[in-house]
Amino acid sequence: MENIMTLKKFSRYAGLVLSFSIASSLCACGSTSSDTSDTSETAVETDTAEDAADPIENETQDQENDANTDTATNENTTTNPDTDADAERTAADDESAGDDDSEVLYTIGAALPNTSDSLMTMLKKGLGIAADESCGELELMYTDAADDAETQKEQVENMINAGVDALILCPVDDTAAKSCIDTATAADIPIMTLHDAADTLSQNKCFTYVGTDDAAAASLLEHYIEEEYLYGYNDRIILLSGSSSDTHQSARREAILEDLSEKDGLEILEDRTDVESREEAQELVSDWMDTYSGIDGIVCLNSETALGAAAALEEYNESSYNTSETFVTAADITYEIGGKIESGDIAASVFENAIDQGYYALIYCRNYLNGRTVRKNISIPSDLVTDENLHDYDGQY
Repeated sequence: MENIMTLKKFSRYAGLVLSFSIASSLCACGSTSSDTSDTSETAVETDTAEDAADPIENETQDQENDANTDTATNENTTTNPDTDADAERTAADDESAGDDDSEVLYTIGAALPNTSDSLMTMLKKGLGIAADESCGELELMYTDAADDAETQKEQVENMINAGVDALILCPVDDTAAKSCIDTATAADIPIMTLHDAADTLSQNKCFTYVGTDDAAAASLLEHYIEEEYLYGYNDRIILLSGSSSDTHQSARREAILEDLSEKDGLEILEDRTDVESREEAQELVSDWMDTYSGIDGIVCLNSETALGAAAALEEYNESSYNTSETFVTAADITYEIGGKIESGDIAASVFENAIDQGYYALIYCRNYLNGRTVRKNISIPSDLVTDENLHDYDGQY
């Protein structure tokens, strides 16, 4: 059994396919889904797993002790690039451990902004894996708000009326976050946020947040850039980011600027925010290639700006302008970014581990419903992706 469960855990990070077949062999549990409609004809997906099995085993006794110490002393846990990537997973394992012979079936509603988005698809996949591994303890309901705040609020109201025991909210925006959290709080339904936190006042009404630490992710990139590309003198880079209202990008930019400002001999030629499309990024970079000589790198904090910057450099290479020494980094991983990393047009990006975010969101939600103490801020580690480890993440973005 120990070997089987070890394989199950490995499959979440490497392959993900094994977790379904192993779960079936352990407890012969299956997953069913059905569609229901609310009064506004909004579709709700339901995933159900049957029978009972503990979804996670502890690693080692030493890790358990470390996790117990961390849980007891730190309510708001985040990670940094020097932290072992398994630390948060070990903490979650520890909090999930112990006898759990409850026969209660919890119905948990997951309100997502847009499941056609690749990252949201991976979040949903992680939620589904955790539901399947619960083997009957958890019934999971999904909603897709099609990026509409009012729709998401109505969907949350409908799930509350349907009798959910708790809610996992990945908000469309700040407006949706506040209204959904207020609605759940008024109905005395526990609610947590996933991937996108709410404003401070609203977030304090939630029992936890599970997501990524954007500052730590930015530091991963900065450490890589410093090690691989910066010489410590006459270094010249450009910084590009998307919407300044995007909290993830704002946190990344603030962190990477703080790190880079401490580097001797480094000049930031341009720091441009609110670059909304790859076309805009391509045009800007093309202009800057004419304006500045010797640009060492272009640090992009979302996928669209990185793709635009890479396209601009490719265009200059075709016109015999030597940009082979100019690097481009991204801060999201998508199929297009992965292809550019493989071709060498983009040096590195960051994998946000959306499957683990979804997976542990449901685990911590279950723990809360079972009366266990859950930390208020849970950061799932991000990973640096280069051409050397790109294929380790196949199927996970």
